[in-house]
Amino acid sequence: MKLLTGLFAQRSLLGGLSRVLAITAPLLVPACAVPRAVTNPNYNAEKYSRVAVITVPEQPNINPGLLRRMEDVFTMEIIAKGYSVVSRSDVQRVLKEIDFQSSGLTGGGQSAARIGKILNVPGIVLVGVNNVEERNHYTPGSSGYYRNKRGEISAYSTEASNMVISSAAVSARLVDVQTTDVLWLGQASSGGGDSPMSILQSGFGDGMGGAENMAQILAQRVAKTYPPRYPKSAK
Repeated sequence: MKLLTGLFAQRSLLGGLSRVLAITAPLLVPACAVPRAVTNPNYNAEKYSRVAVITVPEQPNINPGLLRRMEDVFTMEIIAKGYSVVSRSDVQRVLKEIDFQSSGLTGGGQSAARIGKILNVPGIVLVGVNNVEERNHYTPGSSGYYRNKRGEISAYSTEASNMVISSAAVSARLVDVQTTDVLWLGQASSGGGDSPMSILQSGFGDGMGGAENMAQILAQRVAKTYPPRYPKSAK
């Protein structure tokens, strides 16, 4: 009976914690969703004052609308930081002329260099997205008995639940079209785990609205880590 009492107390504690987290989850930023970024020490903002932005689907059946929205997110942020960006129509025209699919840019390197030279830009920002998915997470219900402090035996039960878990991962890198060196790299991911916290984060936080919404939120966070062209003191 002591074991049952302890088990019930633990379930009650976790249940209460889950309810609190469920209420506050939209206000939380999952640790894994915090973007990580690094800039090459040799990066020269003036040299790369004009770039092209290309989105790269790193998994099959990515919604083209999501790719376009992510491209817009990065384009707006890069322009806001003092750079100029090649128009989407020019990028699409070049890709069509050389019969090249953006999915072929997954590895970056020589492919990006070829396109960058045709567009006459010193660098290309490649934005990749993967792990964009939604899956069901089922938790079975349970029942049993426990003894309270007065020694009375009572029954308990927990209801079964089903939740849609969203996940997404976004990465971006600035590639020099001459040397193919990576000058800046940023990435962020969220959701997809089976731990209670991960489920709450992906089901209630960034995952509200689905996996595509999560991907767009991550894209915004990664884009904000792009190095500014001018120092704050010059603004």
